[in-house]
Formats: sequence, C-alpha cells, structure tokens
Amino acid sequence: MPDGKGVMQKSNGDYYEGTFKNGLKHGFGWEKFTNGDFYKGQYINGLPEGIGEYNWKDGASYKGDFKQGLRNGYGL
Repeated sequence: MPDGKGVMQKSNGDYYEGTFKNGLKHGFGWEKFTNGDFYKGQYINGLPEGIGEYNWKDGASYKGDFKQGLRNGYGL
C-alpha cells in the first residue's frame, strides 16, 4: 500500500499524481480522466474532499468545495 507521493494509472487510462495514505488518494493531487475531464485539489480517503477544481472537457469548470467526491454535496 503506497504512502506519500506517487503516481497511479488505472487500467482504463485514468491518471493520478499526488499523495497517498494507506493506498488511497489522500492530500493534494491531480487526476486526468480518459473522457478528457481533469480534477486538481484535495483528496481524503480516495475521494475529492475540501477545496478543488474540476474541469470538464467541454470547457466548463467548477472551483470550490467538495465533500465525499461531490461538489457542495451535489454530483459532478
């Protein structure tokens, strides 16, 4: 189980670079998804949590608070 800084590439092509704790994304990092979306910000226990920025491939973006992977408690 990785701890500290590292890189993870999933079999579907999603790519994460940042910090890990007990094998989960935890702390600051960024993630590029195969669908063209991009997230940069805080993670807790593998999910976006705290301040972050999500950019959709169509150019739309959201900067703000995330809780358990959702923006302000709502879906992405």
